[in-house]
Amino acid sequence: MGSSTGTGDEAVVRIEVEEMTGDREGPRPRERFHWIESSGGPLVVLPVSHVPGWLGSYGADFDATCEVEEYLGLVRVGAPEREKTGLVVADEPLPATYIPDLRCVLQWQYAPSESALVSAARQSIEGPLDWQEGPLFELREPVLMFDAAASGGSLTSEESLDLSLPPGRYECFTADYSRGSDVSGRLHQFRPEKSG
Repeated sequence: MGSSTGTGDEAVVRIEVEEMTGDREGPRPRERFHWIESSGGPLVVLPVSHVPGWLGSYGADFDATCEVEEYLGLVRVGAPEREKTGLVVADEPLPATYIPDLRCVLQWQYAPSESALVSAARQSIEGPLDWQEGPLFELREPVLMFDAAASGGSLTSEESLDLSLPPGRYECFTADYSRGSDVSGRLHQFRPEKSG
């Protein structure tokens, strides 16, 4: 799938697109995506102010992330006086990246290349996918996504994803997609909450 850097269970995947991808509006410029992986457990999305205090597998909040059984789930993290809400990306421990223009976390199930996976995602999201409704997630500050087992205090930029979402309330949805027999991925989309 690509080259890996890091040691032990802290695998980080960085893959660069080698081809131009296309859509119905014409060729897209070459894109680069940063990929992260977990050590076998869930990924967590936290407000940046709470990342340094995240203790990973040694902290009490980690157990709560492992109890999430749906694709996505919410957890309360931090001391009661500073408690914040985090989003857990659970189910399978798949490599993940973020596609800003789609407001989607993309997880890699299988594909011959990154470009094939991303191109199929862009085409599939325009069609009838079986979206599973998830939680309502409120953002009041920037957030990072990373391996829930990792310590936030020693986290590097290579081990995390910046989800470039503006503050607001988002309805979260998940859908699997495929293209032929050799491409399959999972999308987690953040949709601004509809007023009224």
